[in-house]
Amino acid sequence: MEYVLAILIYLNNAFFSKIYLFYIFSALVLVWYAVGKRKSLKTIGLLSLVMLIYTAAVQLMTGTGDIYSAAMFWLHTSLNIVLMVWTANNMDRLQGNKFLCSIAGLFGATTIVAMFIPGSFLWKAQEYVDGYGPERLKLLYSEPAYLSIICGALLVLAIYYMIAIKFRYRTLLAGAIFLFCMVLSYGLGGLIACAISIVVLVMVHIARNREDILGDPIKKMSWGLVFGILLVVIIAIISITPIYAMRVLPLTQGSDIGLIYTVKRPFEWFVSIMNKTGWRGTGIGQLVGSDIGNSLGIELEFKNSFLRIMAEGGILGIILVAAIVVYLMGQCLLYGNELAVALTLNTLIIQFSTGNFEDPVHFLIYGVILHECMKERELRRLKSKDEYKNNDNLLSMPGYAVFDGNFDRGDAGDDKKLKVCFVGSSGGHLTHLYMLKPFWENKDRFWVTFDKADARSLLEKERMIPCYYPTNRSLKALIINSVLAFRVLSKERPDLIVSTGAAVAVPFFYIGKLFGAKTIYIEVFDRIDKPTMSGKIVYPVTDRFIVQWEEMKKVYPNSINLGSLF
Repeated sequence: MEYVLAILIYLNNAFFSKIYLFYIFSALVLVWYAVGKRKSLKTIGLLSLVMLIYTAAVQLMTGTGDIYSAAMFWLHTSLNIVLMVWTANNMDRLQGNKFLCSIAGLFGATTIVAMFIPGSFLWKAQEYVDGYGPERLKLLYSEPAYLSIICGALLVLAIYYMIAIKFRYRTLLAGAIFLFCMVLSYGLGGLIACAISIVVLVMVHIARNREDILGDPIKKMSWGLVFGILLVVIIAIISITPIYAMRVLPLTQGSDIGLIYTVKRPFEWFVSIMNKTGWRGTGIGQLVGSDIGNSLGIELEFKNSFLRIMAEGGILGIILVAAIVVYLMGQCLLYGNELAVALTLNTLIIQFSTGNFEDPVHFLIYGVILHECMKERELRRLKSKDEYKNNDNLLSMPGYAVFDGNFDRGDAGDDKKLKVCFVGSSGGHLTHLYMLKPFWENKDRFWVTFDKADARSLLEKERMIPCYYPTNRSLKALIINSVLAFRVLSKERPDLIVSTGAAVAVPFFYIGKLFGAKTIYIEVFDRIDKPTMSGKIVYPVTDRFIVQWEEMKKVYPNSINLGSLF
């Protein structure tokens, strides 16, 4: 999936035209959701209905008859909503460093080719100041500014992985490639948005970890050095690169040509449109070629995402933009980590200054933001002690005397003697296991899961053994984790192995049986009538196979339905 996503971003809006390959990807995802009857369909349907009502209301209020433009706007936005929901639900399955290195490899290889063939289609000459028209790197994208925007968001993600998850030199190299491409694109807006976002990212990270940092003089000095390096790099880029240096003064005076075409003039046109239409707007797709557009001399579409929506939709467009901004900022204030805050700031700056509202990349970033907020919210909920009071469902069930072969709770004193191994992927699988807290909180226990930020945060006070990932249909991962399972289980000798999947459970269950461990597998909640791959594989060697839906007993005849874990 990491490689697919990297290729989609690399080719999105490529070859001189707005060919958004993400639309095709989103359509396939929608079909997959529909066939699998995924719960996400409800969210997608609701948001698409809201956008349909918005589109129809704008066209009715403005009295425009351009049904085609309105239909395309709704279709594109609906497909983008699918992409946003998919991203929010599947970011845990994405190996971030592999994705960043993949897209950096594509950018880096193309940039090397571009350096040997100046003046080719990989570049675009654009006049800026006093007739000075440098060649700007754009790679396969239609505009150099688009390359700057993409690289800026990827650079923010790379720095987050380095400071908040794990520093790797390959991630540093990927970040350097993104920065190099951004500098050669001469996209000042993307550079400014990226610089501000990175500074905020570092500040929020320090604020979230201030006790740990302030208590360690070495860490304090290291973070001071990080801030110093960031400032030096930003100042050096602006000072050394001629085009940036030439644009700084005009930018502060409001006379920069890029600022005029992407912010100043569109804002002036927006005010005039609101005055002439009585805040109704021009209608979707009516900025260019309409009577109002012609009277104002608007010959090109706004190179400004949110201003275009507000100009076309009038008061309804303003409400839509305000709702997006308020929701994103509200989620960040309540649940946002450093990545969510930085990406929100980055994308809002970009969409208020340039870009295209229907660009799938914006919605991809929305999905990442929502995923981080949802993950933080879930972690807080699970850490709340009130979640586990007076709970009589599956939360309390695995405390049975597994060695007696029944499902009655054993004696509490004997229960404490159990040594339990919890094994599972990070994300939803780990969440299922953590919700068994009433069972494991007084046990000798250890955890085997992915070395990811959500796992480390949730298990910060637990003994965690990292396993190799990604594991899905990976022979390499199976071999490495089999060696890990043998080493861990031969040393720890747990009495009981509990898992909710996914593939990492397989070697631990089979090797665990060789060491005499009892096994319990809990099929995840979102499987109602179809088995998971890992569930089918471990079913033959599982002592107690638990499902959460009665329909699943047809799939696993010897399973026990203990109801919903949630």
